[in-house]
Amino acid sequence: MTTKRKIGIAVLTMAAAGMLFGMVACSEAEKLNRPQALHIENEILYWDEVENAEGYLVEVNGEEYEAEENEFSFIKIAVDPQEYTFRVQAYGPLYGEYGNSAWSEEVSYTPQIATGWSVRQTADGSGTEVYVEDPAQVQGKVVIPATYGGVPVTNIAENAFKDCAGLTSVVMSDNIRYIGKLAFYKCPSLKSVYCSDMAELAENIFSECESLEQVHLPETLKKMPVRTFYMCYSLQEITLPEGLEEMSNSSFLHCTALRELNVPASVTSIRAPVILGCSGLEKLTVEEGNPVYRSEGNCILTIDGEEVIAGCEASEIPQGTKRIGEKAFYSTTLTQLYLPEGIEEIGEEAFLYSALTSVEFPKTLKRVGSRAYYYSEDLKEIDLPYGLEIIEDGAFQKTDLVCVTIPYSVREIQSKAFYEILNLLVTLPGSVGKIGSKAFCRATIYTSADKTVPEGWYQADPQLQSLNIDWDWRYVCNVVYGCIFGNEDGFPYVQRTNVMERVFLDSGIMAGVTNLEFDALSEYGQEIIVPYREGYTFKGWATEENGEIVIGYELFTYKNMYGEVLLEYYSTFPLSTLIALEDGLMYYPIWEKNN
Repeated sequence: MTTKRKIGIAVLTMAAAGMLFGMVACSEAEKLNRPQALHIENEILYWDEVENAEGYLVEVNGEEYEAEENEFSFIKIAVDPQEYTFRVQAYGPLYGEYGNSAWSEEVSYTPQIATGWSVRQTADGSGTEVYVEDPAQVQGKVVIPATYGGVPVTNIAENAFKDCAGLTSVVMSDNIRYIGKLAFYKCPSLKSVYCSDMAELAENIFSECESLEQVHLPETLKKMPVRTFYMCYSLQEITLPEGLEEMSNSSFLHCTALRELNVPASVTSIRAPVILGCSGLEKLTVEEGNPVYRSEGNCILTIDGEEVIAGCEASEIPQGTKRIGEKAFYSTTLTQLYLPEGIEEIGEEAFLYSALTSVEFPKTLKRVGSRAYYYSEDLKEIDLPYGLEIIEDGAFQKTDLVCVTIPYSVREIQSKAFYEILNLLVTLPGSVGKIGSKAFCRATIYTSADKTVPEGWYQADPQLQSLNIDWDWRYVCNVVYGCIFGNEDGFPYVQRTNVMERVFLDSGIMAGVTNLEFDALSEYGQEIIVPYREGYTFKGWATEENGEIVIGYELFTYKNMYGEVLLEYYSTFPLSTLIALEDGLMYYPIWEKNN
């Protein structure tokens, strides 16, 4: 009599078995086609889908199992060093009655069962643990039994299989209660793991298992630890167990092949970024019934829909969102993302290390959080909206921005907000209440502030250097002070100025020369960039309003030794022009409205 048991994808119940083997025989013409193209990959049996099949029977060495789809995992079956023979039969309704296909041709598989591991008592004496002394001795599949030498096996030690280059798969008995930190760290050939249904997982247990494809997680798992699957580049899918309550940050760090992630209804705590660097993620969902989170537009949201907790490359921010949460899109490969009206806040590190090239902010935005776009090196264009109030520290640091107009609504720009951006053009109203240290660096700044920096704007401590300077020496900015600004819908633009001065320091002396302490600026970035006004083109400077242009502009291009363009921009005040300017004259920009 044939035996049925629960292994792999599904199990044939007794009721189904009675139905199946009580079928009325059909003619050959009515039978389903028999399964074809059986092949084995990573201890999974695959075959071509059979048209009209409701399911399949898989026979393994005379024992039968049921599979709903055209694949069958046998990782828990093939646990002995012997040959296993497989064949498949399709079943399903045909012409109103059930019909079975003929059995497929057979395929065989012999697992290589690894030795080289041992068992010892845990340090606290509470149980026993698996460990490896020589990683080179572990070759093939490790099967961890319930007992070893008559002693129950309860744990897998910290670093147990670390650097076992020949380890290909692991099956654990349900006696295993704990899997230690880095237990399978850097096992480059490890492809499949069947964890004990009762185990607790420590951090980093599968870190840098670059070939890992198939994982059965413990059914009792409550917390997904930090960096569980760090740099598991081959992991395409994972089923999170029902009952999981917490997902730690970086659980799926750089799982670039992961296509889908479904968060169970039981999860009530998600510490972003859970899916950091998962560039291939196409579907992100939360099961219905979750009391804390829900999903929409391939985003994980708070249950009220007001905050995005996590997103991916396929995300679309839903209407009604008020906040992009901390690290929500950390290190994504998104190049564009529409931010709908209603969003008031971009959270801390929300788009850190992103691949965004431009951002159009909603008019409702009030705050850009700390390091929100830090190190987004492709980010060239932003439009800060009128209504924005705070730009926090490092918000746009180390981006590739070209031009920034600070709206009149902004009351605070914190330290390093636009730091490490070479030759940024800034229009800066003196109405900003507070500017932190190194908020700008290597920038051309047109500001309505006087040369005496307003109260609340960072100044270097005069006791630390020979001069009480107006701008912190680390700024190394070209500054046009005392501009008279116009106001276009809350945005400043230059109407006229009578102060044009280059700010550099060299051995404590203010002069229009290069500060040799800054190598990058000793090669390029010596000129003052032409001012900017939305919807207009700058044509030059006149000494009276709408008058004749007396100072024009020229294109400056800087290349490296290979002829590649490093910087290219229009400048109106190179050093030679600054020296020749007549003191006390008022200069008016000539603007030409764009079509």
